[in-house]
Order: sequence, then structure tokens, then C-alpha cells
Amino acid sequence: MRLHWLPLGLAAVVAADDAARPQGPVVADPASVAAASSYWAKQVQEVAPACFVVPASAADVATAVRILTGGGERDDADGVPFAVRSGGHTPIPGWASLQGGVTIDLSDLKQVDPSPDRKTVAVGPGNRWADVYSKLDAVGLGVSGGRVATVGVGGLVTGGGISFFSRERGFVADAVVNFQVVLASGAVVNANANTNRNLFRALKGGSSNFGIVTRFDLAAFPLGMMWGGMAFHDISQRPALFAYFANYTANTADPASAWIHSYTYLQQLGSWFVTSNVHYTRPVNSTPAILAPALNMPGTTLDVKPASLTALTLQMAETNPAGDRQLFVTLTHVNSAEYMEAFFQIGNATATGLAAVQGLRFSMSYQALSRAVTGFAKRSGGNALGLEEEEEDLILVLLTATWESAADDATVEAAAEAMFADARKKAEEMEVDSPYLYLNYAARFQDPVRGYGEESAEFLGRVARKYDPRRVFQRQVPGGFKLVREW
Repeated sequence: MRLHWLPLGLAAVVAADDAARPQGPVVADPASVAAASSYWAKQVQEVAPACFVVPASAADVATAVRILTGGGERDDADGVPFAVRSGGHTPIPGWASLQGGVTIDLSDLKQVDPSPDRKTVAVGPGNRWADVYSKLDAVGLGVSGGRVATVGVGGLVTGGGISFFSRERGFVADAVVNFQVVLASGAVVNANANTNRNLFRALKGGSSNFGIVTRFDLAAFPLGMMWGGMAFHDISQRPALFAYFANYTANTADPASAWIHSYTYLQQLGSWFVTSNVHYTRPVNSTPAILAPALNMPGTTLDVKPASLTALTLQMAETNPAGDRQLFVTLTHVNSAEYMEAFFQIGNATATGLAAVQGLRFSMSYQALSRAVTGFAKRSGGNALGLEEEEEDLILVLLTATWESAADDATVEAAAEAMFADARKKAEEMEVDSPYLYLNYAARFQDPVRGYGEESAEFLGRVARKYDPRRVFQRQVPGGFKLVREW
């Protein structure tokens, strides 16, 4: 285990248990600065923890947790606050890194090991998805995982996860065969369909409320070349594009396709740009029929080709690189082209009202969340998302806002919060509202756990009471969407 200290004077972090103190080097060195600057969002890069703990194994994670929590002998109020980092792709400061506290950085847990029968792959939470895919591409295997190369494994999976394969394989969490988890007590356990079954289900969407996942065993499948890239549309085609997207959401006859449809306002140019990220999980050389209505429209330019899964996720990462100030906000609505237009109009008013925000990039993306996706949970031991009985095809909306100056943080966040309040009200008026919020896209002012529904939220509370009775991951770990209302 490695420790990297920042010069903030928290020298007593591990002094509570000298016998359990790791024997690795303890240094105030450039590695601590490098770790802080490797986060995706600028606001998170600015957070300065006192110490980065970099475990090399599940046993190391267990040791760190026992030190920080007193091994079950100390009340959580006396414990040292800590955060847990997988890939560091959250835009919310204090969640994957904690000012003045300890950050358990899982970056060294980077195994990618296919099983001998090639049916599963053991994946460490320290991987970014490009790390996983590049190793699996070489052996002709695939797993359901993130669509952006630089996103980390841990947060995406425990938040539910959407992949290029979701229309044929469900949420990424539905592909987990087994979780290896370090609990608040320091115990290392497995959770799967036969052992710790409720914990298994809770970790599939319940995020960081139960422990620290140190290994994900994911279902694997044969995979060769795919097809995909970007399409650039004329904004005058917006009504037809929304109609096509609504039809696509309802049409799951060909589940090998994936489509993210986006509208991006650039403050420097004062105009909107319309794009589609389109992918197909089979090796084709021309536009698949299910995507043809949108991609063959007048005024559309294509940059698509056969490519590996790794290459396609790297292309996705290029459209939103690290180092900017970032904000995610999300909403889900029942499939409706009319509401897609209504949401665009609300977003247009918000974006143009932020014209003074330097470097603003205001991107609204629509993603299909069909019943074909939500129904997979029943086949894999269930999940925590509360969508197993969903009777409607849904559309997931994501706002990604980026800008330059910290002076504009409050302005952008307030405008986005007001925008989504208006959008929710409009969805209710049009009778297309859905309570579900995709946790990995939610803003700090949103409450995705309650969006799972009362039954799921109560279930998650029961599981947390069993596996974390001292509420370490509710109180001592400030980051993440908590279950405290369910205790």
C-alpha cells in the first residue's frame, strides 16, 4: 500500500491504530499532486485531501478501512472522514476526494482477468474502461461497460451503468456475476446470486452506500469489430429528428444499436450544434437500417466506420476532455417527441440566458431507455433501480455544462437547477413525467435514490442497516447519494 501526503498537517490520520499502520513509504511528494490533478472535473481537481491511500489489494483496502473506522470499536463520529475514488469522473467536489480528509484511491486495483472458460472477466475498480477494453479486444472478448474511455469502472457499475450493449444486455450492473466488497467492519465478502443476495442486488444501483467494491466479475461474450462514430445534423431537421428518435426508442427489433442524440450551445459562437453518437455492436460496413432514417437525412454529415470497442470509447472521450469546470443534471420522461421539443425550448432559454458565462458549452443529450433495457434485471438477480416493472419506454435526458471560471459556478448551477424544475413541471403537465433519475448523471441537488421508488429505497435502507450498522458509509463518507432518510 502506498501513502501520499499533501502538506495540510493531518499527521494523525492513521495514528489511531499504529499497529495497523501500513509499512509503505509515507511521503509528501509529487505523486499526491499528480493524483489530485488526475480527476476529470476542474472543481474536483481543486480539492486537497490530506492524504491519498493507494491500496494494492482488497486486504489493503480492508486495513485502511479498519484504521479509519477503528475496526468497529469506535463510534463513527470519532472516525476520520474519507472518500473513495475509482476513476474520478464525478463532477461533484468532495465525493471522490475530500478536502482535508483521506482519499482511498483504488487506482492500483487494475486487474482485467478473463476466466479460463472465457465466460467472466474479473475487473478491478481502478481501471478506466479503455484499460478494460484494450485488454479484452486483444482476446476477442467484450463486457458491458462505459461508453467513454476515461470513465472509471467502480462508479459506473454501482450507479447502474449504460453501455453500447444495453438494448441487448440491460444495464451494466445487470452484467455483474459477483462483487468482492470490503465492508465497514473491514471484512472482505463476496456478493452474488447465492451469497449475500440482498447485498448483490443493492450494489446494482445503490452506489457507495454499503462498502468498497474491490473486484467486479462481469459476464463476458465474444466480440470483434463494431461500427460507429458521429453524425452532424442541420438544426432545421430537429422536428424530424425528434420523431425518429421517439420511433427508435420504441423499436427494439434490432437491439444491436445505440444512439445518443445531442444539442450543444457554444457561448463563444452563440449558436447550437446538433450531433448523434451512433453505434452498432456488429461488424457492418454501412449504416444499419434501424439508424438510417436519421443518418440519411438531408444536411447530415457522417464520420462513421468499423472500429474496435476501445477506439469507439476513445472517440467519445474526445468530445468532453478533462480539465474544465463541469456539471451533470438529469431527468427521465416517457417516450415523447413532443416533450423532447419542449425540453429543448426550456434548455434553449437557459443556455442563451447564460451568454455572459465565458467558455460555456451547454449540451443536452437524449438517450433511449426502452423496456427492453429495464426488463433485464429480472434475469440477473434484480437490481436497485426500481424499473423492473416499468410499463413505458423512457427517454433519459442529460445536461452536461462546462465553463471556465470558478466565479460562474453558482450562476451555472442555479440556472441548471431552475431549468430542470421547469422541465419537470412541463413533463407533469404533459403527463410524461417519470420519477427515475439515473444516478451517474444526477446533480448534487437531485435525489436519485428516492427516484427509484419507495420500495427500492426502503430495501436499500434495510441492506445498509445489516451490512453497515454503524452507518460508516452514511456519515463518515460524505460523498455520494445517501440513504439516511431510510434509517
